[in-house]
Amino acid sequence: MGRSLDENRPIEDRLLLTKLTCGAALIRVVWDSPNPKFVSDVAEAVGESRDSPTRLTTAWQLYAMRAAIAPCVVYWCAGKGKWAAVSGLMSVAVSARTMALVRGSIPGRLSTRRHLHEVSSVIAVSDFLIAVGPSQEASALAQRTRGRALSGAQLMVAAVYTQAGIAKLKNGWSGWISQGSSPRNALAMSGTAFGRLLSKEDLSAAIARPVVLLELLSLPLVLVGDTGRRIVGLSNVSIHIGSNYAMRISYWHLAWLTSVLLLLPDCLVKRLASALSWIGGRH
Repeated sequence: MGRSLDENRPIEDRLLLTKLTCGAALIRVVWDSPNPKFVSDVAEAVGESRDSPTRLTTAWQLYAMRAAIAPCVVYWCAGKGKWAAVSGLMSVAVSARTMALVRGSIPGRLSTRRHLHEVSSVIAVSDFLIAVGPSQEASALAQRTRGRALSGAQLMVAAVYTQAGIAKLKNGWSGWISQGSSPRNALAMSGTAFGRLLSKEDLSAAIARPVVLLELLSLPLVLVGDTGRRIVGLSNVSIHIGSNYAMRISYWHLAWLTSVLLLLPDCLVKRLASALSWIGGRH
């Protein structure tokens, strides 16, 4: 027998907050990307003609992406039904296309937003499947879909950290494990006053190893259960806060996704979702 609507509410509440976080992040990704004029100037600097069709098309597309992202996100977050879900997928497509245009126009520009697009896509696809499924929103199929979407999003976010830990082991063993020189040098060159203090006292080397260990354990711990998820959420949100204070590096959307998906208890999620109950006509 399926769970009652009240028993399933924590999943719905957590998905709502995840959707709102993704929507805000998608808008910021597009609007914080290099503006069309800057991209055009870079293209000219590398020898492309001012009147080049490719250059003009890229600029036009970037303007179009900026105009489209907010309406798509607002309809996805505040609307209901299959077309709201389609609007969510369009929001992901707009953001991904913006990143592709920037990467193609600015040599060496990397995208660090793949995880955002993946989590947003999972939420939007689940919205679509529920909208075209049985008419009862609390049906067993709808609840299974929501549960799988939430589990998938949690695993994706945890995998981001584990992948980061593996990359440190693979490409920076001496810098992160044996000597701890990578964080120490970064703090010395680009750190805030607090970050430079950590560098001078060589505390960064002592911090580096636990950070890598926590990152590596993120995905396995999420599979353990609620306690594991809370540990992963608390440790990685703490790392984000420390990075922000030490180097002004703010992956705010990833920190918020981690908080919503892994850290916050159901009671707090319920209160936050209740305060936003007007979104999508929820009651």
